[in-house]
Parts: sequence; structure tokens; C-alpha cells
Amino acid sequence: MDDAKRHNEEMYDRLISLIENSQGRLAPIVVACDDLRLRDRMIGRYETEARQAKIRPYRIVLGKEPSLRSGLAKLKEQDEYLQNDGEAVFTVTGAELLLRVKLNPQEKQSEIEKFFGYLQWSREGLREFRYPIVLWVTAPILREMKLRAADFWSWRKAELRFLDESNDVYLVGQHQRAFESYQQSLEIRRKIGDQSGEADLLLMMADSLAKLNHTWEALQHYQQARQIYQELGLDFKVEECDIAIYNLEAIIPDPPILGVPKSATRPNYVPSESRHYVRSKPRRHDRQKILLLCFVLGIAIALLIWFLTR
Repeated sequence: MDDAKRHNEEMYDRLISLIENSQGRLAPIVVACDDLRLRDRMIGRYETEARQAKIRPYRIVLGKEPSLRSGLAKLKEQDEYLQNDGEAVFTVTGAELLLRVKLNPQEKQSEIEKFFGYLQWSREGLREFRYPIVLWVTAPILREMKLRAADFWSWRKAELRFLDESNDVYLVGQHQRAFESYQQSLEIRRKIGDQSGEADLLLMMADSLAKLNHTWEALQHYQQARQIYQELGLDFKVEECDIAIYNLEAIIPDPPILGVPKSATRPNYVPSESRHYVRSKPRRHDRQKILLLCFVLGIAIALLIWFLTR
């Protein structure tokens, strides 16, 4: 068994344990997985095990009004088993399909922005749902969730991450189709002058390029998105780009420009939480060299004065 499959088995064991041991309490479990086939396979496995343990599985698919509480409330209103506090597990999918752009310019928020807004203020609204709630998202959404739904993130029960088990044709095609779709939408956003939507799409395109191992192109898209976010004053989005750029620059090859050093072609983006690690400080042996030089120079000056005053 390779490392990715071994890791995923460990994540699955943790997930099924959380589901079984979180009955009777509110337990949001955030699970990141970019491979939709792997996700569906994991869901099928734990739903089967849950039924065997007399835990009834339910599913919620997020839509245009992506409110987690609203989806839970509708199920409970229609289900006598839930009203009688039967043991259950809720699986929530669809976050990866939420639009990041506003199709109607009069709308204040895109679907993904609404999703993060509902999550951020869900602490009180979800208290009545004492069940494990497995929220499946992609890695980019997970990264953004930490910044845009910080309160929800602070009281979540657990965070699990499943790894892509292979770089097969299916996965490559999935990321390629996503990139092409974003590219078409980007042209529309630019024509109508929607800068926020343009930056969101550039960010998603960068994520897709990174998954396709086009690291240099991904870095350029992250930088373009960052510049627009900075002009719009969206500091939390700038920070998100900074983190992505910082992580990507650790693996990116030298830029394809002959005779130009890496440092001359890349801005030195470092996430705020990491900046204090990279401040330049004088090294100890450098300070010792300076002190020794001053000492020798002092002796030389003293000898010169002595020689001249004899």
C-alpha cells in the first residue's frame, strides 16, 4: 500500500470513529478531498458501517442558498426518527459546485460568499442538531474557510484531509476541465468589469494549475489575483494568496528566464504568521570577526602612536 492510500485509510478510521463516538452532541467534521470519486467511495463506506451500527445516514447537497442550518432543519421537520433524537450522521456535499462569481451584478454576494457567511454565524443556530455533521470540501475551500469562517473553524470538531491516490487520466482531466471552465468565465468577468470575480477566477485557475503541476503558471495567476485583491482592499484574500504563493515557491523551479536570478523575478511573499521567522539577523561568527578586527586594529593604532612618540 503506497503512502497516500495508507494515509487515507488512517483518515477513514478516524472519521468512522468520530461518527460513532459523537452521537448525541454537535460535531462538525470538516473533510477535504479533491478527488470526487474517492470522496464518494469514502461516503459509501461509512454510511454502510453506520447502518450496521444502527446509525441512520442522511445527505444534504448545498444549493444556491447554501445554509447548513436550513438544510438540517428541513430534514428534521420531515423525519420523525430525527425528531425522536435517533442516532444519525449527516453528510454535506456541494460546496465545490458553489459559484464564486455573481451572475447578477445586483447581488451582494456570490454563492460561496454566502456559504462562508452562513458558516461564520452558525454556532448558535446549530446547537439543537446534536449529531456528527461531515462537511466535504475541496482543499482550496478548506484553506479559505479558515480565513472567512474563523468562528466556525474555532469550534469545529475535527479536520481531516484525504490525499489524491493517483495522478491518473481521470484526475488530470478533471482539473483540466475546471481550468478551461474558469478561463471562459474569466473573459466574461473582464468584459463586464467585475474585478472581484476576475480575481476569484484567477485564484481558482491557479489552484487548478498547481494540481496539474504547472507551478510557474500557477504562481503567475496567484500573483495576478493578489494584485487585484490588494487594489480592492480585500486583505483576507491577499493573505490567502500570500499563503498559496509561499507554499508554491518552496517547490517551484527556477524561472524560465536565462541569466536572471530567482530573487529578481519573484516578489518575496511570506504569510504573516511566518514573517517573524525570516528576519535577517547578524550571525554570531560574523560578530566575532568584527570584534577581532577591532581588537587588532586597536593594537595597531597603539603601536603606531608609541612608535611616533618615542
